[in-house]
Amino acid sequence: MLDDGQRGNHLALNDLLEFIGRNTMQHTKTSLKTIIDYFAKAPYGFIPDDCAWLAACLFRSGDIAFYMNNEQITPQNRSAEEITDYLTKSTLAERLLIDKRE
Repeated sequence: MLDDGQRGNHLALNDLLEFIGRNTMQHTKTSLKTIIDYFAKAPYGFIPDDCAWLAACLFRSGDIAFYMNNEQITPQNRSAEEITDYLTKSTLAERLLIDKRE
């Protein structure tokens, strides 16, 4: 899980993880677009790159899983460039689904 001393904005990371976790508990995967839309509003005011960075940190640490077309995305089955595209291209934001790992 998250620890305070090793990551940048741990409060934002915790908020994102909790948001994804609530949806996971309801058996719903969260799209990156949903995250961007939610965290763009007050009190957060994040830009899409902020959301992508937070999601990337949680993905890298193993707290969340990515899915594209019902296939789980891992560093073993996708290149770093492909994963970066999933996180940064607005045309893919609706299709990139995110789930909290247990």
